[in-house]
Amino acid sequence: MGLLAKFKAGLQKTHGKLAHEIKRIVTRSPKLDAAALGDLEAALIGADLGMGMTTQIINAVKQAYETQGTAGTDVFGIAEREVEKSLASDRADLRRAPDGLTVVSIVGVNGTGKTTTAAKLARLVQSRGQRALLAACDTFRAAAIEQIKLWGQRLQIEVIAGAYGADAASVAHDAITAAQARQADYLIVDTAGRLHTKHNLMQELQKLHRVMAR
Repeated sequence: MGLLAKFKAGLQKTHGKLAHEIKRIVTRSPKLDAAALGDLEAALIGADLGMGMTTQIINAVKQAYETQGTAGTDVFGIAEREVEKSLASDRADLRRAPDGLTVVSIVGVNGTGKTTTAAKLARLVQSRGQRALLAACDTFRAAAIEQIKLWGQRLQIEVIAGAYGADAASVAHDAITAAQARQADYLIVDTAGRLHTKHNLMQELQKLHRVMAR
């Protein structure tokens, strides 16, 4: 099976699983209550739609339910429209800080391709004649540091990393210091996968962002 065929098969599998889960949630109860919306939110996040897109869909579903009731609320149709609306946006460019270093933090659930995305963004910056550094702040997943270092070698982009089990915020601090010293335009920060429901992991992410903000 070729790469494109594998990609299509993966999308079809995700589509089928999400459609089944949405149908189960909606038909379970005559009312789209808080519990159902919570389950729907979890299903959308589990399908890798991201927190921002999930919130947008949930808000649209709430609005449709309030005006049309359950019978007139096509959750999957609403989700498709909201995704299409987002993809049609003209705000596709990578944002840049007004001056100095721009830090891009890659966050999300496990297995969504964050490390590869970090490398792609660094390559995009590089292709524009700008300088990017990569920060290996996933100090938990096995081989995560090796993976991003390999991307760095392929792209000839410097990677700032620590040891496995190291404090991710400390690695981020060192990466920002290095990026500023090298007058880099962007620092792309790869972080460990986590669900928003995992309180301790979200606190760790908040700490990482607080340190970078300083």
